[in-house]
Amino acid sequence: MQLNRADACRHLAVHLDDEVGSLLDRARTTARNRTRQPEW
Repeated sequence: MQLNRADACRHLAVHLDDEVGSLLDRARTTARNRTRQPEW
């Protein structure tokens, strides 16, 4: 099965959106933990 370029781009965009979303969530959680517990 072969996707045309538009479908491939859409699929990639959705995948990237999920990746970026999970990375942002993880970064936000890390930042929250860091502010709650100072390292010094």
